[in-house]
Amino acid sequence: MKSESNIPFDVLERFFPFNIRFGSDYRIVSLGPSIRKLLPELKLGINVNSLFVKERSKFLPIDLSLPNLDKKLYLLKSVEKDLTLRGQLTEMPDGSFFLAASPWVQSPDNLVSLELDFADFAVHDPILDLLNVIQSERMASGEIKALVNKLSQQKASLKEANHSLEEQNRTVLKTQQELEKQASEARKLAHVASRTDNAVVITNDRGETEWVNESFEKLTEFNLDEVKGIPPGRFLQGPDTDQETVTQMNESLKNHEGFNVEIVNYSKSGKKYWIQIEVQPIFDKKSTLTNFIAVETDITAQKLTEERLNAAKVKAELANAAMSEFLATVSHEIRTPMNGIIGMLEILMDTNLERDQRNYISMIRVSSESLVKIINDVLDLSKIQSDRFELEVKPFELRKLTDEVVLLMSFAATKKKLDFEILVHTELPNNWIGDGSRLRQILINLVGNAIKFTEEGSVEVRVGTTDESSEESPIVYFEVSDTGIGIPSERLNDIFKPFTQLERFGSHNQQGTGLGLSICSQLINMMHGKIEVESTYGQGTRFRVEVPFEIDTKKRPKPGSSIFDKKAITVIPDSMEREVIENHLKTKGMKCRSFENPKEGFDCLREAIQLKEEIKYFMLSENLLVHSEGSNIEEIFKQAREQNETFQVIVIARATSKAAKNQNYPFYYEILYRPLTYEASGGIHRAMGAPEIPDSQKSLSGGITKQSKPFDKSIIVLLVEDHPINIQQMTILLKRLGIIPDIARNGLEAVEAVKKKVYDVLLMDCQMPVMDGMEATREIRKLYSKGLLVKNPYIIAITAFALKGDREKCLEAGMNNYISKPVYKKDVIDTLKAALKNEKPGVSKSNLNSNQTNKYPLDAESAFKKLCSELSLEAALTLTQALIKMLPSKRQELEQFFETDAREAISRFGHSMKSICRMNGLQELAELTAELEYSAKDLKEQDLEVLIKVIQREIKCAEKDLTDLVQTHS
Repeated sequence: MKSESNIPFDVLERFFPFNIRFGSDYRIVSLGPSIRKLLPELKLGINVNSLFVKERSKFLPIDLSLPNLDKKLYLLKSVEKDLTLRGQLTEMPDGSFFLAASPWVQSPDNLVSLELDFADFAVHDPILDLLNVIQSERMASGEIKALVNKLSQQKASLKEANHSLEEQNRTVLKTQQELEKQASEARKLAHVASRTDNAVVITNDRGETEWVNESFEKLTEFNLDEVKGIPPGRFLQGPDTDQETVTQMNESLKNHEGFNVEIVNYSKSGKKYWIQIEVQPIFDKKSTLTNFIAVETDITAQKLTEERLNAAKVKAELANAAMSEFLATVSHEIRTPMNGIIGMLEILMDTNLERDQRNYISMIRVSSESLVKIINDVLDLSKIQSDRFELEVKPFELRKLTDEVVLLMSFAATKKKLDFEILVHTELPNNWIGDGSRLRQILINLVGNAIKFTEEGSVEVRVGTTDESSEESPIVYFEVSDTGIGIPSERLNDIFKPFTQLERFGSHNQQGTGLGLSICSQLINMMHGKIEVESTYGQGTRFRVEVPFEIDTKKRPKPGSSIFDKKAITVIPDSMEREVIENHLKTKGMKCRSFENPKEGFDCLREAIQLKEEIKYFMLSENLLVHSEGSNIEEIFKQAREQNETFQVIVIARATSKAAKNQNYPFYYEILYRPLTYEASGGIHRAMGAPEIPDSQKSLSGGITKQSKPFDKSIIVLLVEDHPINIQQMTILLKRLGIIPDIARNGLEAVEAVKKKVYDVLLMDCQMPVMDGMEATREIRKLYSKGLLVKNPYIIAITAFALKGDREKCLEAGMNNYISKPVYKKDVIDTLKAALKNEKPGVSKSNLNSNQTNKYPLDAESAFKKLCSELSLEAALTLTQALIKMLPSKRQELEQFFETDAREAISRFGHSMKSICRMNGLQELAELTAELEYSAKDLKEQDLEVLIKVIQREIKCAEKDLTDLVQTHS
């Protein structure tokens, strides 16, 4: 039976390197390369049967006269060598016979003795070998059975012989069926390459197509007849095919090297698709290149997914850039008015104030600074998410930090009548190294949430070291507990996700972005710490933060007051308050006896009087003064004073206590307000007999007193600022430093001013009308370079923008130094000193250490009262009257801008009016002018006209409200 295969003989020969091809006369016509190596005695023209004998048979090895030659499995034993070949015989189209053989190896040792290696074998499916082995075993089994039958025929009777013949016939039939099955399986395996999902291409050594499988035809829509003899790239590549990749492929083919690339191809119909193609060269025994084989995988779906992901990434990056720009703009608008507020507070701190007034202003100052810090925190969120955020590791004082948290959060707790205390363990060191600013941010967020979601009860913070902590590796814990509504157990896993706001039952406080806990969690992870939460719905919540810090061994604790020999009695019913008081006393080294029951406390004092034991301090809660024994309290204290003239009574009162503030107690010595702080209030120092802290040191700004002289010589300063409030605040600040500045209201005026007068320093606002600070600085530097100025002034940038790149932009414009709004007195002093020395710029602390919160005045009345408290009633009336006088002209100015369609001028009008209105409590007008600033350039004419008419009507209302306000207070 002749073969119907269309596979070329040379390709077929490479698949079966041990082949023998002979004619009908049994003479050898050709030999495979591996059979020549194995049996060198084989020569062309020799009778094949002369070299082999049939294994276990006396018959000829190959008998062409037998039927079904192609279905037989031959086992041929070499006459010359201990070698057996196995194979199948196929009649070729030219009439020759092709014996596809291979050595029948019984063990690895046989393979070694034949001196064969992998190069001598064809690469094909190992299943064919397995099938050959199985068939060989079956044939051997059949021959054994036939031999047994023959022996049985010789010994058995004629009757048994007939039976054996019938049995033999059944065996032969079964064997034929098995052979037919084997042939069918072989045909299937021969088509594996044509049926794989991957496209397969075989080319010659010149890269011209010789064979393709069915998957290739489906993918490319070309059949073999259409592409045979043509290189695949010639009919598959198109406009979007990457030419660099094509060049790389051609170079590899030229060098007879394999490669694996991804490339765009085109089908016959012009459809574009992506493939991953792996090409390997095929060499013969002599290392001559014969073919290339390519396996192609369709990766179009994968590439489309990648393109969608890249598009989404680009979109997200653009959104992040827009967000950064928006945050920078919002930051500027908030920091500008905050500059005036904080500056006025700093000036006010240098005036003669009562203790309560100083405490109130300190709290306002701390809260105002927090708003600036919160702006920076919002900007930091994007840095955290993009791994660009860096912690600032430096020394910090733990108890000072907790005091700041108390100052910030006590007002909110007191307003809701909540007990709020922070207890720092007595033995915990005070000086640490780490990012104290971020730690404060974490505590403020946790305490703020606790207060927000607690309607009654208490909020407690405990600070100490964990059980796992050691002197070498201390771990500090912070526990924030509340008696609020709690968190449902099923929501505990969600609270640290960004933009998550939990709707706690009974609470209407849903303000915020939902970022707080997410930022806290990420900051704690960056500190290599952890945060845990426990909550019982309806009872309360406890957050526990554990963070490793390094003890600052360079700073030793400050020596305390000389009160180690003093004794005290405390009567505090509340357990947490009592523990806090004891902690404060122990921190000062005092010995104290504490009582929860008032009767026991007073009995202890009576007993001490009787025993003439000297008691220095008696501390009690304010509400105990109305105890049932109240009529005898004054008598008891009188006896204690008679016995000890230094006996003192310390009353612990709430911040909202009117009796305490009005000092209605005839027997009090000192009042300490809850929640207690370690340092900021100064109460413990004064109560315990420590020296009074000078006023100049009480100011949180760390500024100088009026009598200080920070500069050795006079400085001629030009203040370049367009905002009236900022001009006034900076002028007052500079005058207190002994400097009377000249004023320029925009960059152009500054340029003209330096032409007429020599200035040592220019304090230059960056964002101004007509000419901004950057451009003005460049013009001034040009004037000096041309020799038109006698002196090159030292220029200090003052800006409300908050991004780090702004400082570099200022310096690139030619400015010498940089102060970020809000402006602090210390920053002004430091930069002016640097100007005198002509030093290079440093980073102002206003950029690093601002961390508190506040809001604009809610209405005109609140703004007026704030002006009165910061300046005076007369000054507040003067400024408000000036504003009333200015508003009509502003209405006319806006009308003129609209009539001439001056959109840029309208936008600038909105910007300037917005800040003025916010500072003066005109919030509705501020919102309208803010909308005007941002949308004036884009609104349609009719929409812009409606907005302007609304603003003009609101300006009239503002005039009336402010006029009534002035008349009320005149």
